[in-house]
Amino acid sequence: PERVKAAMAPISQALLGLVEGAAADNAIHTTDARHTTALIQQTVMYSWFGNRLIENPRLRVTAAETWEFCLHGLGG
Repeated sequence: PERVKAAMAPISQALLGLVEGAAADNAIHTTDARHTTALIQQTVMYSWFGNRLIENPRLRVTAAETWEFCLHGLGG
């Protein structure tokens, strides 16, 4: 777990910066940027993993669809 945490830290920090910036610009609505970042990161990572299990490429969830889902949840 520590190696994974260390490997993911730069990605988490970059995403946190993006979420905080978007919230400051009123592009999204969040009361807890860290929690929002964790939710986005988990959603994206699980989507990526889940797509590896789907053999038919037409049935996979795209990155754009995943982002639209997250953005809608953030009121953007």
